Amino acid sequence: MTIALDPKVLAAVHAALKSIPDRRNVIPVAGMFHLEPGASGLTVTATDCDIEAALTVDCAASFEPVCLPPYLVEAAAGLGVAEVKIAIDERQAVVTGGKARFKAPILPGSDFPKFKQTFDGHFEIAGEALARIIQATVDAASGQGDDHRYYLEGVFLQTLDGRLQAVATNGHRMHAASAEFSGRQTLQGDGIIVPTKAANEIAKLASKAGGRAVTVETSRGAISVRAGGERIASKLIDGSYPAWQRVVPSPSEITATFDLAEMVAALDRVMKIQSVNEAEVKAKSRAGSVRLSEDGDTLTIATAGHQSGGEAVDAVRAEFNGDWGARGVSSRYLRATLAAMKDRGRDTATIDVADPGSPMRIESPTDDDFVAVVMPMRV
Repeated sequence: MTIALDPKVLAAVHAALKSIPDRRNVIPVAGMFHLEPGASGLTVTATDCDIEAALTVDCAASFEPVCLPPYLVEAAAGLGVAEVKIAIDERQAVVTGGKARFKAPILPGSDFPKFKQTFDGHFEIAGEALARIIQATVDAASGQGDDHRYYLEGVFLQTLDGRLQAVATNGHRMHAASAEFSGRQTLQGDGIIVPTKAANEIAKLASKAGGRAVTVETSRGAISVRAGGERIASKLIDGSYPAWQRVVPSPSEITATFDLAEMVAALDRVMKIQSVNEAEVKAKSRAGSVRLSEDGDTLTIATAGHQSGGEAVDAVRAEFNGDWGARGVSSRYLRATLAAMKDRGRDTATIDVADPGSPMRIESPTDDDFVAVVMPMRV
């Protein structure tokens, strides 16, 4: 059987699926792309046995499902011709285009571990809205293996007061973002926990949908997001998420408001000095901490160097309410939180903290859909 495809179509397929297979997977067929013709076109699927991504493209063909190595699709996508042909037999696939010819072994499609799950709930939401709340929170999730609290290794989704809420935390900082959605469907139980890798893939798919609606299907153990001919399905993290709303401090009367771009740039400069003696700094209990202090109409960012290190002091313009004094915080977590707010198109941010030992509530005066919490540090 021979099929003909535009290299641009193959490039779109490879771009959508290349990050799914896990190179550490010991099952060879799980590292391949599964091709299956159907009435709606050719469906190409990739998996890591926990996440499955599929993309359907226009292609009239009839053959038994097969599995191709991703590098063959990538090579075909890079050809500068109008059309490439893929000839498939029982043992191999041969790609030809112009004077190029690529050959690779294949595996039977029946060996591919397909994702089999039934869903009992669904709703629709604008793709860009879903992407924005995931992108604003996923970076705050705990890294895989970084924490024994496995349930923090993902994004928590729940429906709350007619809105879809996304929350992620690693115990040191927490991001929460929400968006309106049209459905009346509520998520199972108190919500679901989407693994970080799956959350990133869902955000990528949803972002491509833009203002068009994406369909979200859920069950007790899985989630599926579909937009046009593209779909992401994933297992969920089985666990109970902490009561995140209790972590968010109530607003106080002690705040500092500043320009986001200026503050991120100042933190970058300070962090360059902090990184000079990285090995030594990591051994200190106050590693990466900065002191934020009020100095007239400026907020000073300062960090003390170590024995052979340097010292950094920078400042940005700020408006204060109450007796701000001095506060300690991780420069890395503060910078990451402010960068997430900047990526949401905000210009200013407010740090609200009652006293030096209390968590920092960080939000933008122009963004009611996002709030972050960063834990304090001694300095």
